[in-house]
Amino acid sequence: SAAPMPSPVQPPPAPAPASLPAGWDRLLTPEGEEYFHNTHTGTTQWERPTEPARPLKPSRRQPGAAAAGGASGSSRDLSSYPIYDYDELAVPRERLPADVNPNERELHLDEFQFNYYFYCTKEEFLKKPKWRRIQNKKDVHLF
Repeated sequence: SAAPMPSPVQPPPAPAPASLPAGWDRLLTPEGEEYFHNTHTGTTQWERPTEPARPLKPSRRQPGAAAAGGASGSSRDLSSYPIYDYDELAVPRERLPADVNPNERELHLDEFQFNYYFYCTKEEFLKKPKWRRIQNKKDVHLF
């Protein structure tokens, strides 16, 4: 007589995620991996935060950090852009969130997703020639 087929083992239900300290958002990579976004600095990390997020203090060792405009000479406060998930930005212009400039969709990605799609930081991206930035945005459907 044939042995009965074993039933598949069901993993225990995942516990409800504990609330995060103030200033942190929980995000998922396109593969479903959890990571955390500091809403004050725009930085991300893999480890679950245990302390409230705090804005970065200016460092004396990094003069000119605010001038991230590249060859054009314009400086941009990249932290002023509201953060959206890639899927919210890779949509037709009329479906974009109201506070997103259609010509700067990429600047609304968090640093992790920006690096995932563009293979560089926002500051490095802004230093590229305009034709290259446009092509990069077309390549990832953000143009």
